[in-house]
Amino acid sequence: MASEHSKLLLKAYEEYLNHRDHCSNESPYLSYDFKFLNNKKWSLMAEKIVSNELRELTNLLNRWKSLLSKWRSWNLVLSNKDEMNAWHIRSEFVESIVNQCLFYPSSMRDNFSSIATSSFHQIKLSLDRSYKDSLDEDSLKGGFLMRSKKEKQLKRLVSVFPESEIFLNLLKKLNNSQYVKDTLDYRNLASHSIAPNLVLGETNFVTRTIEQATKMSLIGDNLCGPVGKTSVVYGFGGTPPINLEEAIKLNYEQYQIARECYTVYLRILMATVSTIENVAQSGSRRSLTSSPHTTHHAGPQWAVHLP
Repeated sequence: MASEHSKLLLKAYEEYLNHRDHCSNESPYLSYDFKFLNNKKWSLMAEKIVSNELRELTNLLNRWKSLLSKWRSWNLVLSNKDEMNAWHIRSEFVESIVNQCLFYPSSMRDNFSSIATSSFHQIKLSLDRSYKDSLDEDSLKGGFLMRSKKEKQLKRLVSVFPESEIFLNLLKKLNNSQYVKDTLDYRNLASHSIAPNLVLGETNFVTRTIEQATKMSLIGDNLCGPVGKTSVVYGFGGTPPINLEEAIKLNYEQYQIARECYTVYLRILMATVSTIENVAQSGSRRSLTSSPHTTHHAGPQWAVHLP
């Protein structure tokens, strides 16, 4: 015979499936129709790189949408459960979903930067044979730039393309400081320390920080503090638990920003790819050319000649 615990979980899962049928119909998944990439005179493996990375980016956003739908369904199940039963259900079904969702804003920001950099680099290679096949991370061991440098390189690559400023501004809204604060720095603490609990229980009761020393001393007629000196400070803190209803609202807002960022990125991609010569097309090649009226600060800047 099934235990009471098993009966609880089975009943909860049946409720979840009923809610899931309704939550899954909220908005359509992103399409995988990338025909605009076909029949162009790409450089080397450029078409494969751009199409594969666009497909993976689409997969990530569709996966995030699916997880949010699951999370919302489970919140509905948990809404009528007492504290102990809700704890059992969260432990069994919900915590892994919430954890993945709370990681998405930060990971998607980096994914957008990496994929957009790679794609627009390949487009430039396909448009201009004199363009150098070189990226800032090529000389690094491991090949990964820190976020600030990655986004600086991306800005340099896309700044002259249509709607690039809109795209870059949306990108900066992903995992911004307000979201990090509102979610109690969950992603960072989960990666490097102890993450906040979900719903119940505080963490990090005792804190250890390095702060400016405050001991004062009399120098002549002046009361002065130690200049440039720090001290270890212990204290009582505590990170409160995350409220699932509040957290899903914040996370869904980030998902919507990511969807909008994707839409703008796709429009820029389609506009720039359209300037690559068709396979069967004859005549002069559309290309990226250095603007004679542009002041150069960090390497050559480029302008797209759109039809």
